[in-house]
Amino acid sequence: MRLHYSDVGVGQTINVRLDELTETLYSSKRNVTRLLKNMEKEGYLSWQPGKGRGHASAIQFQRPLDEAVSLHFDQLLDWGKYKEAIRLLKRSGVPPTVRDRCYRLLMAELSIPGLSVDESLSTQLSDLKPAIVSTETGSWRIVRKEG
Repeated sequence: MRLHYSDVGVGQTINVRLDELTETLYSSKRNVTRLLKNMEKEGYLSWQPGKGRGHASAIQFQRPLDEAVSLHFDQLLDWGKYKEAIRLLKRSGVPPTVRDRCYRLLMAELSIPGLSVDESLSTQLSDLKPAIVSTETGSWRIVRKEG
């Protein structure tokens, strides 16, 4: 949502109808209401629901765009939602400095863990290659090179 309203400054009030937010967030009115309450609880925005049916709600963003994107990206990594984190970084409007920082974190998160090698290892390390098994969990499996 913060990317969609990237031109709105911190503390600036915008009036938005729930119908508009359902299109922006690709969700139902009921779920949008729940999302707004959660975003308010987490300190991303302040929300004053519109009085009566069809009246606009007042929203104030509490965090600048770069901070909001970074925090959301960090949450996605913590939750192991790597595909969603990558989709976030691919969206237009993500500031380049934020995109670079987040890609670096993602690569560190998904990098292959160090191998402990002992003398009883029957295969040479040069015969092994890493292969990602699951982008959901970031798990790796070491497999023997072919050819």
